[in-house]
Amino acid sequence: MIAATFAGSLLALASAVLWAAANVSIQGSARRFGSFGALLWAQLLGGTAVACAALVVEGMPGSLSAKGAAALLVAGVAAVVAYSGLFEALRRGQVAVVSPVISAWTIISVLIAALVFDEQVGGFVAAGVALVVLGNGALARSTAADRGGETPGAAMIAAVVSALGFGVMVPAFTILGAEVGRLWTIPAVWSVELLIGVPILLRFGLIDRRPRSAHDWLVASRVAVFEAGGFVAISLALGLAPIAVVSPLSSLSTAGSVALGLLVLRERVGPGALFGAALASVGVILVHF
Repeated sequence: MIAATFAGSLLALASAVLWAAANVSIQGSARRFGSFGALLWAQLLGGTAVACAALVVEGMPGSLSAKGAAALLVAGVAAVVAYSGLFEALRRGQVAVVSPVISAWTIISVLIAALVFDEQVGGFVAAGVALVVLGNGALARSTAADRGGETPGAAMIAAVVSALGFGVMVPAFTILGAEVGRLWTIPAVWSVELLIGVPILLRFGLIDRRPRSAHDWLVASRVAVFEAGGFVAISLALGLAPIAVVSPLSSLSTAGSVALGLLVLRERVGPGALFGAALASVGVILVHF
C-alpha cells in the first residue's frame, strides 16, 4: 500500500511537470490556431496516440456499468468546460497569472474526494484552501503586469471556469479507470468531449484555422504530447493512490507554470500578481498534507 501510494505520488508529480510544459505550449498554439482550434488538434493527436498505446498495453477497453457510463458523461461535459476555459485563458492571459487560478480545481476535487468517495484529508486542508482562495483573490485584483502586459478580466473568468471543469472531471477518472482501463480513460473522455463540443464550434464557425506547415504541426503536436502525457500520468496515479494525494501533487504544475511563464516567455508580472501566485502555490502544497 505504501509503495503504491509512493508510486502514485511520483506519477502525480510527473503530471505536474508535463502540464506546466503544456501550459506554456498551449499559449503559442492558441494564438496561432485560436483557442478551440488548438484544443481540437491537441486532443485529436494526443487522444489517438494514447488510444494506440492503450490498445497495446491494456487491450480492448472494458465494458461500462451504469455508474461508469454516468461518470463518462459527467467527465465529458466537465472536459468541455475545463478545456474551453483552459485554452481561452492561456490565449488571452499570461501563463504566470492564469495558471494559479486554474489550479483551484484541486480544491474542488479534494472536496469531492471527501464527500463522495469518503477519503480522509489532512488537517492542513483548510489552511491550504484559504491560501488558494486568498492567492487567487490577489491575482484577480492585481493589474497583473508591468508595461502594459495586462491579463484581461475575460482570461481570469475563463480560468475560473476551467478550474470548475477540471475539479469535477478528475475524480470521475477514478471510476472510469477501474472499468475501461487507466489509459483508455483519456481517449474515452476526450471523445465524448469532442462529440459534444465540435458540432457547437462548427455551428458558430469557431474552428477556422488548422495546421498547414511542418512548423504548425510541430506546435500542435507539442501541446498534444505534454497534455496527453500529463493525463496518462495522473490516470495511472489514480489507480495507485487516493484522489486526495494525487490531485494536490499534480497541481504543483502551478508553480512550474509560473516559473516557465517568467523565465521562458519573459512575462512581466506585477508584484501583486506574483504574491498571489505564490500564495496559491503554497496553498496547493498544503492541501496535500
